[in-house]
Amino acid sequence: MSSPDATRKSTHKENPKLAPYIEPSQFDGRRVELHPATDRWMQGDRFGTILGGVRSRPGVFYVHLDRSGTTARLHIDNLILQ
Repeated sequence: MSSPDATRKSTHKENPKLAPYIEPSQFDGRRVELHPATDRWMQGDRFGTILGGVRSRPGVFYVHLDRSGTTARLHIDNLILQ
């Protein structure tokens, strides 16, 4: 039998990969540039506005892109905050 601790999910405080946790609401409405290494940047979608965070994935945000008018899910590592 496994202990109860082995079956519960770890939180961002216990998992160093998720730390530091980014609060999505602090970025709402901010202008961003996509990282030049992304495919969308190479296709012309270079700038956008953060609409909000994805609740189930820390560090992932919904970004409304200016040129195409689409909304994309992008990780904070692929964004340059302005």
